[in-house]
Amino acid sequence: MKPSSHKDGGAIGVPGRHPSSALLPAAAEEAYRYSRKVSQTSAEGVFALAAFAANQALTRQIEAAHTFGRFAHAQSRELDASARRTLPAGPMRDAVTLAARMQSNVADTVESMALQWGRRFGRLAFAFALPDRGD
Repeated sequence: MKPSSHKDGGAIGVPGRHPSSALLPAAAEEAYRYSRKVSQTSAEGVFALAAFAANQALTRQIEAAHTFGRFAHAQSRELDASARRTLPAGPMRDAVTLAARMQSNVADTVESMALQWGRRFGRLAFAFALPDRGD
């Protein structure tokens, strides 16, 4: 099979378009234009954008950890219940219920770490820079 050429590929050494432009052309072009104009904007605006991005990243990571913990707890409860309901007493049922308890312990650890990180960094909130209003 003959490989096809990459569409919109420029000459070697010439900056091309942003890779995400293939999926979201309008948004990629806007982001590309904004990133080129950042040096012309105020420092407060750039710091506010960086602070907002840091806040969102931290918030999403903590939310993801809590979601993972909830799913792992639900799965471990179902695994334990189905093992007790369907498997006869013996080493196989003991192994499956032990695996369910281990999974529950992992979920507890993930949730407690998410709470710890949320409490530690959530209050900081990476203060947004505000323009001087002359108040």
